[in-house]
Amino acid sequence: MNGLNKAILIGEVSDPPKLKTLPNGKVHLSLRLHTAEVFPDENGIPRERKAWHTVVVWGHRGEALAPLLSRGKRLAVEGRIVHRQWDDLGGKRHNVTEIYADDIVLLGTRTMLGRPPRCRVRRRRGCA
Repeated sequence: MNGLNKAILIGEVSDPPKLKTLPNGKVHLSLRLHTAEVFPDENGIPRERKAWHTVVVWGHRGEALAPLLSRGKRLAVEGRIVHRQWDDLGGKRHNVTEIYADDIVLLGTRTMLGRPPRCRVRRRRGCA
């Protein structure tokens, strides 16, 4: 029986995307996507669980998306989960989990959806 490796995420770009051309000539767009879900705790009080995901877009699609993406932009991402590991020059092992995007839909920003944008520092930016 064949397996299924599929990830579907809806969230906001949390850092500016990074477009790179690798030594082999392949183009690689990497971005961080922030997702949040609300759930009731044991007392029924709503709590938010946050997660940050690394999304990778390869080739011409990455080149085309790079100028359209910025912090706060809402995206729907469909792709597959990829685990990689490598040893650096000092012998330290690194592990990374990424979503290799097959399809991305631009959804807009939180203000476009009728909600105020989230701020990291509320007092400085004047957010509630």
